[in-house]
Amino acid sequence: MYYSVISLICGCKGKVFTDSNHTFSGLFFQIFVFSFLVNLKYNISSIWTNTFWEKWPIFAGKSIYSIMKKINSLLGAAVLLAACQAPSVQLTDEELNSDWAFWMEHDTARVVVNLPHDAQQCTGRDANVPGGNATGYMVGAVYHYQKTFQADAALLQKHVTFQFEGVYRNATVLINGQKAGGAAYGYIPFEVVADGLLQEGENTLEVIADNSKLPNSRWY
Repeated sequence: MYYSVISLICGCKGKVFTDSNHTFSGLFFQIFVFSFLVNLKYNISSIWTNTFWEKWPIFAGKSIYSIMKKINSLLGAAVLLAACQAPSVQLTDEELNSDWAFWMEHDTARVVVNLPHDAQQCTGRDANVPGGNATGYMVGAVYHYQKTFQADAALLQKHVTFQFEGVYRNATVLINGQKAGGAAYGYIPFEVVADGLLQEGENTLEVIADNSKLPNSRWY
C-alpha cells in the first residue's frame, strides 16, 4: 500500500489463514518431487550406466536429448501441481487504515486519524533539537494509535495476523491489552500473530511508536 520512513503507522492489514496443515503437507510433497527431478536432471551424466536403464526403464533406448526433454516436462508438471494446489489456502485481507484514535504520551487529547499518518508533525519544531536541520528540527515523542474492531466466533477459529508496512520506530503492538509483538526497525514490514489474543465481540488493537530518542534517521 504505502512506503515511508517517518514516524507513522504506514498501513495495517488483517489476514486470515485457514487449512494451513494441508497446505504445508502439500508444500513438502511438492518440494520433494521438485528436488528429486532436479537431482535426476543434473546428475544424469554420472548415472549413465546399465544400472540406470535397469532402474529407469521409461528411458530405455532414448537419446540424451529426449531424456532431458522428458525430465523438463516432468519439472513443468511439478510446478503446475504446486500452482494448482495453492488455492487450498483461503486468505482474506481487510484494510484497517481508517478511524484510528491517536494521542501522544504526555497528552490526553485524542484525535481520529487515517493511515498513513505522520505523527511527528504533531510535535512541533525546536531549533535546539539534536537532529538539527537534518531532521527538519522536528521533536520526537512516544505516539499511541488505537483501533477497535469486531470478531465473531468463526474468526476465532482461524489463524489471524496483522501486517504493518512500516512503523517508525520501536513499535510495540498490543491486542486487547496484551503484548503481541513489534519491531524496533522502522523501515521494514512486520507481522503480528493474533491467535489466542482475540475475543468474540469487540477487540482493541493498539500500536505504540517510540520516536523519542534523538537524533535518529528521521529526515525531511
